[in-house]
This record gives sequence, C-alpha cells and structure tokens, in this order.
Amino acid sequence: TVASGVTLTIASGVEVHASSDSLVVNGILDASNATFSGVYYTLSIIAGNGGQVDLNGSTLNNCRVTFQAGSSGAVSNTVFDSSSLLYIYSSNVTVSGCTLDEAYIYAGTPTITGNTFSSNYPIIITDPDLLLMAVSGNTYNGSEPKINIQGTLDNSLEFGPVDGLDTYYLANTFTVASGVTLTIASGVEVHA
Repeated sequence: TVASGVTLTIASGVEVHASSDSLVVNGILDASNATFSGVYYTLSIIAGNGGQVDLNGSTLNNCRVTFQAGSSGAVSNTVFDSSSLLYIYSSNVTVSGCTLDEAYIYAGTPTITGNTFSSNYPIIITDPDLLLMAVSGNTYNGSEPKINIQGTLDNSLEFGPVDGLDTYYLANTFTVASGVTLTIASGVEVHA
C-alpha cells in the first residue's frame, strides 16, 4: 500500500514482478517506462479514493488497473497485454495513446482518446447514463467493434455513434426505467 501523502516513483526501465495480488495506491504512484507483471496472480494496481496513479510508457503483463471513485490519474502510451484489464469508476482519469483490448467504465466520465483497441467490445459501459463521455480519436481493430452496454438507463438518451462506433451490444441486463425514453439514432444498430 502507498499511503496517503506518500509518492512511490518507479524509475524508467524498472521491472516490477509481483507475487502478491494488489498494490493499493492511496497516495501517488508515478511510473514511466516501467514493466509490471503479475507472477502467480493477476497484479491489481488500485487507485483508492484520493489516490493517483500515473503510468506513462509502461508495459502491463497480467495486470488489472482500477481507478476507484474519488481517484485520479493518467495512463498514457502504455501497452496492456491481452490478460491485462482497465476498470474506471472515476471522472478524473485520462487514458491516451495506449494499446489495450478494452476499457470497462463503471462510473464517472473519463477521457479516452487516441488509443488502439483490439477487442470487438472495446468500450464496456455498466451505467448507460454515462454514454456521453469523452471518447474520441481511438482506433478499433476488432473485426466488428461494438459498444457493450448494460445496466439501467435512468435518464432519456439517444444511442448515436460514439467515436465512429455505431453498433451497440446490450449485454447481461439492460433496462430502460419507467418514464424514460431511449431513442435510437438513424443508422445505429442494436444487438442483443
């Protein structure tokens, strides 16, 4: 654990091989051009409430990066291997210039721009009211990329193209609350 008020700086070129399952950051983690690898378990790098995680030019192998509510940070020019995941519960997060399969957005409105996604479900949103987040300028290399959306829509909304993606996949349970209107824009496809 990186305590509140403490900064852990990982120098360029350092390799972090962790056999424990988590690194909780309540202070600041600053890592540029470092490599993080989960050895026996998936290494979870968790930005706790008030914590800040900044990864620049790093490589993540068998890692899960989570930005909890109230956290902040930036992940830029970082490569996530196919077993590494990104979970976001905060608005104060910027993800740019990364190579990854997908990003899970649970809460908040993070900025996601200039990344390369390889999954057919590159953006996974568990609160459809967050759909109007700052997603732009990304490249989608999946054969048929779709926005994966689930949860309950509590406010009227239009499903329109987001960052060039015009297909939505309704996963798990998707509910439109009573009295709420969901409009599907012309040319948009919805799959279930």
